[in-house]
Amino acid sequence: MKKLITLILLFISALLYSQTTPGEYTVKNAKINTSYSDFGTAFFGKGKVVFASPKLGITFNRDVENSSGQPYLDLFIGDLTDEGGIIKKQKMPGDINTKYHEGMVSFSKDMKTVYFSANWYIKKKKSKKLKTKSTRNIQIFKATINEKGEWTNLKLLPFNNSKFSSGHPALNKDDTKLYFVSDRPESIGKTDIYVVDIYNDSTYSEPRNLGPKINTIEREMFPFMSDDNILYFSSNGHPGNGELDVFASKIFDNTLSEPISLETPVNSEKDDFAYIIDDSKHKGYFSSNRKGGKGDDDIYSFTVSPPIHIECKQVISGVVRDINTLEILPGVQMVLFNEQGSEVQSFISNLNDASFSFEQPCDSSYKIVGTLEGYLPEVIEIKTLNDLDLPPIEISMSLRRDESIIVDKKIEYNQVISGVIRDQNTQKLLPGAIVVLIDEQGNELQTVVSNKDDASFSFDQPYDNSYKIVVSSEGYLKKEIEIKSLSGLEEITPFEISMSLPPNESIVVDEKNITVGESKLADKKNTININTIYFDFDKYNIRSDAEFELDKIVEIMRQYPNITIDVGSHADSRGTNAYNMKLSNNRAKSTIQYLVDKGITLNRITGEGYGEEQTATNCPNGVRCTEYQHQLNRRSEFLVANDSGVITIKSNNILNSDNFDTSESIANSGAFTNYNFNPDNNTVAYTVQIGAFRGNVQSKKYDKLTNLFNHRYDDGFNRYFAGKFKNSYEAKKHMKSLKRRGFEGAFVVGLKGSERF
Repeated sequence: MKKLITLILLFISALLYSQTTPGEYTVKNAKINTSYSDFGTAFFGKGKVVFASPKLGITFNRDVENSSGQPYLDLFIGDLTDEGGIIKKQKMPGDINTKYHEGMVSFSKDMKTVYFSANWYIKKKKSKKLKTKSTRNIQIFKATINEKGEWTNLKLLPFNNSKFSSGHPALNKDDTKLYFVSDRPESIGKTDIYVVDIYNDSTYSEPRNLGPKINTIEREMFPFMSDDNILYFSSNGHPGNGELDVFASKIFDNTLSEPISLETPVNSEKDDFAYIIDDSKHKGYFSSNRKGGKGDDDIYSFTVSPPIHIECKQVISGVVRDINTLEILPGVQMVLFNEQGSEVQSFISNLNDASFSFEQPCDSSYKIVGTLEGYLPEVIEIKTLNDLDLPPIEISMSLRRDESIIVDKKIEYNQVISGVIRDQNTQKLLPGAIVVLIDEQGNELQTVVSNKDDASFSFDQPYDNSYKIVVSSEGYLKKEIEIKSLSGLEEITPFEISMSLPPNESIVVDEKNITVGESKLADKKNTININTIYFDFDKYNIRSDAEFELDKIVEIMRQYPNITIDVGSHADSRGTNAYNMKLSNNRAKSTIQYLVDKGITLNRITGEGYGEEQTATNCPNGVRCTEYQHQLNRRSEFLVANDSGVITIKSNNILNSDNFDTSESIANSGAFTNYNFNPDNNTVAYTVQIGAFRGNVQSKKYDKLTNLFNHRYDDGFNRYFAGKFKNSYEAKKHMKSLKRRGFEGAFVVGLKGSERF
């Protein structure tokens, strides 16, 4: 009975923790507090905090605007103790403390930059001494911290305005976003929380209001971003305990969670604000003017255990099928493993329709292993997305029949091993395939060719050892199966093999269409399809999609040892001519180096960068072009030559290929291609699904992709796909490439008209 009660309690505890909870806090008044106002802590490195205190030690009005008659603020620094105390209080070094207000601060992770708010501006100065003048409104400044700890190179941020206030700056974990408070005219309430992006060139985006989920018609103030991307802020507009209360909302990739109150003892009937936390230690500080304090505003330390938990889960669903016949496979045992390899969940595909569905936390990686008797295990890696209220991640698990063969030693010698060779996707017969029998030592025992009429083959060999059969056919990938010799079987079944080969679409050679200059070649020269490869902006590393194209060239050069390749690399028109020439030369070098690393000798490859001299689109200097047009110019192209002269190859620009309609574009997303979603379309194709949205895609992340298409389904979701392939093998390769480029939620689907499988 005691065990049962324990299990029930453990289950209830796990259930409670999986839900959104504010955490459980222990709060203490800091000893450093005086009889005046001390408040607004900010972490200064690992062992110190900075906080604000009025010069005359009188109450500070918690408003972004300065109220006349209030004392001015200075910044102080203190050391942290292991118990959360603050000791050794002293003024910040340098001349940052003026006779006016200096308030909330936020430091970059490298401790070289600080953002702070103050109600003064920098006057033009003739001497080195800082000259300032008071203003009515609070402004945000940026400063550089030198080796002495002094704040230098002070700059007023460009989105300030003398007509309204901006203050309470707070950086996110990687210093790429700055949150702040403002009463600018477009605010929803009296003061709202805004955010700007911080670019690599130290410029800023336009301020964005966090919207009505965060901001109310009252005041939202004192933002703080924790390392786990939770926004803590104070508000007197959300339902709470009293006046200003502390709330928390997790910021996902495109969504925000509903703010939750941190409740008592963090929140009281009075003002509670300026909350900060060290997530690694579950310790932090906030300020309050609650009853029982030492002064008007006091700093409080806290520990939290268990910590806050804001729930985000995503459904993963799909259907299990036979990879060749596409028949559904009910009863498949499916086991889910987390990133650490621990089993998380186990279930069986539905006995009626072979479907499955389960729910897991957002922004996590998993591995699903599917097993069924008679089939090889299938492993799918998935990553849940970092957003709320998303549609299910739909995956298609396809199992391949186990073609390894068990042979009983009791079978008489000189019996026949026979089989048939087929196309893996269409199941059509493949006459003329080469079938090789190899023993355990790797010796080739016998080679046969599949029959020209029925694609059958047979070997006449003893069965007392294990063998390997290797099958190859022009235009297909090689395939191997093992024949294992074991004893103890009660019954002996006919020894027949059905081998299905996947098409090899990585290389396309047209023997009939070869040109040198303007003339046809009658000898054994080839026209070869090679796609242009592309580079990211200001980069010359080889992308994963480019690896696929370069591997084609490697295979071609291995097949045709007399061929040489000339690489021409280019840049878009952004940047100086000299810089782009250097960048394009680096792109040529990295392209050549990739081929050399794959075993192609350097004397067979030449290359040169052309900068922005040969743009593929009309985008010279001074012409405003789209990101898509710039991408067309960031490329390497290939010219193939041999002893007989230059071969004109079919070098395809995959961004402008025949099946690609650049006139179609949706929202901010690159360019899109067409697919016939008519229910009467019986053609089977494979693609990679990369997203599903209620509206059109708005992510700039999609700008880098090409050959996209989309379709709005009856459930209201607009699903986006990348690439069209004749078989699942090539689709899976493309999926892996997309995942390496950051599309963790990508998965392979089959299309037949409007049906997905």
